[in-house]
Amino acid sequence: MFNGKIYFRNPEIKKSFVYDLKTKETRTVKISELVIGQNHMYYKNGMKNLIQVDKKGAEKTVARNVGHVCAVNKGATVVYSKPLIIGDKKYKTFYRKTEGLKTVKLCRAKDIRKKPNLSYQTSKSMILEV
Repeated sequence: MFNGKIYFRNPEIKKSFVYDLKTKETRTVKISELVIGQNHMYYKNGMKNLIQVDKKGAEKTVARNVGHVCAVNKGATVVYSKPLIIGDKKYKTFYRKTEGLKTVKLCRAKDIRKKPNLSYQTSKSMILEV
């Protein structure tokens, strides 16, 4: 639910709908991967564009060729992934779009999967590597 509207998907018929609580109207929309924050809602449309919706209902395309919408905070910052093509290889890369719509590259998926090398000292002065 966002801005007086209920967004829902019927998995049996693979369609998404918006129900307006004020007008009591339902319309079909092409929405996937919906995330809702306090002030903004983000979703991926049928053309893989990341759309931002504010509380007044204004929509704005903030990124193209989006793979996955991950999360949004209370403000207007959203985290999403998209493919980064280098040469003939494609890498899943994560980005953050800030309230001023500045794009910040965070990391690649392979960076997250790297095993962390954590060392800590116990009371018996032993160093353990995890």
